[in-house]
Amino acid sequence: MKPLENQSQIILRQQHLVLNQVLLLCPPADDLASYLQQSATVTTVKALTWDYSSYLHLQSKTETLYSLNISDQWQPNQVIMFMPKSRKVLALMLAVLNPIWNRLEKVWLVGEKREGIESSAKHLLKGIAREIVKLDSARHCQLWELKLDGTGCQPISDHWQQDTLQLPESGSMDIHSLPGVFSQGRLDSGTELLLSALPELTRLNTDESARVLDFGCGYGVIGFYLKRLYNRAQVEMLDTNLLALESVKKTNEQNGLAVKVFPSSGLSAVQKGLTAIVTNPPFHQGVKKDVRTTHQFLRDCAAYLVRQGTLTLVANRFLPYAGWIEGYLGRPEILAENNQFKVYHVLKS
Repeated sequence: MKPLENQSQIILRQQHLVLNQVLLLCPPADDLASYLQQSATVTTVKALTWDYSSYLHLQSKTETLYSLNISDQWQPNQVIMFMPKSRKVLALMLAVLNPIWNRLEKVWLVGEKREGIESSAKHLLKGIAREIVKLDSARHCQLWELKLDGTGCQPISDHWQQDTLQLPESGSMDIHSLPGVFSQGRLDSGTELLLSALPELTRLNTDESARVLDFGCGYGVIGFYLKRLYNRAQVEMLDTNLLALESVKKTNEQNGLAVKVFPSSGLSAVQKGLTAIVTNPPFHQGVKKDVRTTHQFLRDCAAYLVRQGTLTLVANRFLPYAGWIEGYLGRPEILAENNQFKVYHVLKS
């Protein structure tokens, strides 16, 4: 079995308290479900996640949903929530539980201390539980139990946010988004530099079969910008984050722009033959594992782009993207730069 994350290990320390029908809400991509299913007190373990890479792993271990909503057929009497990075996302997780709140006997919240689990448990959850009890503390994690009072919490519809963004040379656009989406409610400086420097991609205007991909689309501003510029091209938008994809779908519905939106781990769900890729990639923060992911992404770009297809991306200027890109696609041109970012453009050689 896959090694357990610290949050999962602290759950197993208290597995004798776990009820028979369990829902894991946004768990890590480990094998906690398999361990719990071996417990004498547990009859079913199911999972709901908003991360597509986690979904691909979890569905091989137990019945798993990649969805905002819990299945009507699921009747858990205990939910174990895994602390997200944002309190707003935690509030959204509670909203997901709203339809089944009155049927739940136990709700646990587990997470790392550095993620602020203690302050979240004491303050954010205080209004929806009559009592909050710390069950365990170990491996830099805490486990809390909510004593429910039946009042429930806000519905998912209350968590949507609408903002009007000014796009370079394209006017304004109404964007709908959920919490947990990168740069919610604003145009981040890296994406703004990318859009301002974007070269003319003539093949997207002249070739009716042209396809352009917004990789790691977030709430979708790059993809929608491309669709406005190149209405005849097929614009495809992918992300691993379900909250991002749901945001794109809602914005698409409101603005009437025909784009293709789907989840993918890397480029695995993409059909080969892309004319162009335009991206503010989600893995250029300089962490070692992200560097490995970057190399895999660039290797895949070379395989998925057509001959003389193009890649245009923005990245932190201190990372050696020029050399990385040249190793897989050819020597890139630097279209724009500032004290934070560089915009690279390369024609596949």
